Amino acid sequence: GQLAGAQRLLLLLERIEAAARACDAQAFRAGVHALGGTAGNVGAESIARFCRELHGTTGDGLRHRGLDYVDRLQREFSRFQRELANCSATLRRSMSG
Repeated sequence: GQLAGAQRLLLLLERIEAAARACDAQAFRAGVHALGGTAGNVGAESIARFCRELHGTTGDGLRHRGLDYVDRLQREFSRFQRELANCSATLRRSMSG
């Protein structure tokens, strides 16, 4: 479900960060592609949208802005985790009451 999807997102973010640090544009684009698909599957639309924007990232773009891209992806992931936790808490309350 969404929890397993969130764990997969985290693993993909780690790969993307490693690719950005290594300025490996091919690995970065592959990671962004996988992350975007997984994000869409679990309802993390802001991550999926940003991944679509990053599909054409070049090596030069990665050198200049790669860690900024990773930072934004990580912020979006944190926001998604908070939303998921809030939904889970609301569901638990509604089921217990």
